[in-house]
Amino acid sequence: MTIPCLPQELIDMIIDDLARVNDTKALARCLLVARRFIYRCRKHLFAEIVIDSPESAENLEWILCDDPGLSAYMVNIHVRQDSWMEVNGVLPTVLTMLTSVRCLAFDTAYGYIMPWTDLPMDTREELFRVFQLPSLTDLIIRNIEDLPYSFGDNFGTLDHLALIDVSLADTPEGRVPP
Repeated sequence: MTIPCLPQELIDMIIDDLARVNDTKALARCLLVARRFIYRCRKHLFAEIVIDSPESAENLEWILCDDPGLSAYMVNIHVRQDSWMEVNGVLPTVLTMLTSVRCLAFDTAYGYIMPWTDLPMDTREELFRVFQLPSLTDLIIRNIEDLPYSFGDNFGTLDHLALIDVSLADTPEGRVPP
């Protein structure tokens, strides 16, 4: 006896509906059902990533080290930096692994305005690399002081740029790395 098979279009519609109602538990379970479900489930489960603590950065690093192919699904990244970034060296590693970012939002927690130079150099270098990704179309930077003018020298295919409560400066320590 053969088991009837749903067309892929119907499977995709069902998975899309689960994503629309934000049922991440059901999406995670669907990953285990069949190989035909994996792409669409991953597309929804990993599309939006928020990095807002050492734990979230470390968890993301662990996930990407375990399966680097997941970075292709991670297209909307929100980095909410705070003092944890100054002492946690995981963020540059995570940024290095993100290769398909379409939208990057980078801001501070609680409306705190942070000088660009307070970020560790390796974090600044990796952010500049992400700014230059050919996949990046939307960039939002909020609450950053003395962002170097040169940050925009090599945008890839950027369509939208939002600088909110950002001051620009032409400082040698903020230049784009070679």
